[in-house]
Amino acid sequence: MPVRKLLLTIGASMLAMSCATTEVAEAKKKPSVPKSISPQEKQQGAKLHPEILKEFGGNYESPQTDYVVRVGKNIAVQSGLGNAQSDFTVSFLNSPVNNAFAIPGGYIYITRQLTALCNSEAEMAGVLGHEVGHVAARHSKNANAGRHWPVFWARWALLAVHCWAIAAVWLALWAVLQRNIQALWHKC
Repeated sequence: MPVRKLLLTIGASMLAMSCATTEVAEAKKKPSVPKSISPQEKQQGAKLHPEILKEFGGNYESPQTDYVVRVGKNIAVQSGLGNAQSDFTVSFLNSPVNNAFAIPGGYIYITRQLTALCNSEAEMAGVLGHEVGHVAARHSKNANAGRHWPVFWARWALLAVHCWAIAAVWLALWAVLQRNIQALWHKC
């Protein structure tokens, strides 16, 4: 029992110290105001947008489409990057891949599969907010110039999904084969 109390005390003090250092670090940070979306970013996004729609099966047309787009635009407007919902393009993609991503110019994407996995509007808003954060932080500037990084990674994601599906089928077939071999072995 004394060891248990000691471990609880140490754990609580470590938690308290980590919270205190986080608060000090946060106090030292200066708040930054995001810059609005530049014309160059809008042009770059407009150029990539049709390619992404093509790669991911286009916009998903369903009764939920307007709802998903509205939630995404409401979140995006809160970023301070634009003054109006029209500054952002939120696309609900017709893809079975669990994915969400963003490109420069205020283009935010979420797939129907990822939306189906969200248990609430809050979860979906969290995913979309995360993607808006990528646009606000200008993460695409770190990507290689000239490379169509969203399409590149989308292709890799699709390849990975297909590889996992093939592996799952092979494992299922192997399991069936193993059961049949064991059944035959026991009969002998």
